[in-house]
Amino acid sequence: MSSIKKEQKNFKLLDIKNQLLTCIKQDHIEAQNILMKISDREIALSMLYMDQNEETIIFSILSAQKNKRIKEELFYQKNLKINYKLYCDITENLLKKFKKHKNNKNQKTYIRPQIYKK
Repeated sequence: MSSIKKEQKNFKLLDIKNQLLTCIKQDHIEAQNILMKISDREIALSMLYMDQNEETIIFSILSAQKNKRIKEELFYQKNLKINYKLYCDITENLLKKFKKHKNNKNQKTYIRPQIYKK
């Protein structure tokens, strides 16, 4: 692989990773709500190329049980050959979930109670 292509991949990785971490840092409560709904495997895959400081940001807002499951997944995935494109796709998908949630934040639903007649 040429050094230019390698640099482009590294830049894309840094960009996606930084955007994801920025979303998490902006609002810890919203980030926690979103991450708790996402599978452990998907979160672990998106953390595959993060350093320990970046992992700590994510682990700090999740429950102990979820952290344990994610760490188990990370250990398992580090022994696999994860395709770089798959990693980028999963991380981008996770980032889209954050952005989608942020855009729908102001939309609230109201269910009108009904009175049932006997």
